[in-house]
Amino acid sequence: MIRRNRSPLVLAQRAVYGARRHDYGTPKANHTRTARLWSAYLGVPITARDVCMLNVLQKVSRDRHRAVADNLVDIAGYAENAHLVEL
Repeated sequence: MIRRNRSPLVLAQRAVYGARRHDYGTPKANHTRTARLWSAYLGVPITARDVCMLNVLQKVSRDRHRAVADNLVDIAGYAENAHLVEL
């Protein structure tokens, strides 16, 4: 269970605007790159926003198997990324 001082929203913001941005680039660049790869592999158009939403669904699936705090952090992070890729 998540402690009150470890809000998934706060932790997600730290990841999105901190280490993950440094490691992978901006959400728009990272998810656009992934979308191009998935589009080529699947043979259908995938957008950067689709990548974010599909990653959310993967985290929901993982959470259904076993609820861990990291799933909520990642869901919040992917939601923020979905917002950022459309700016």
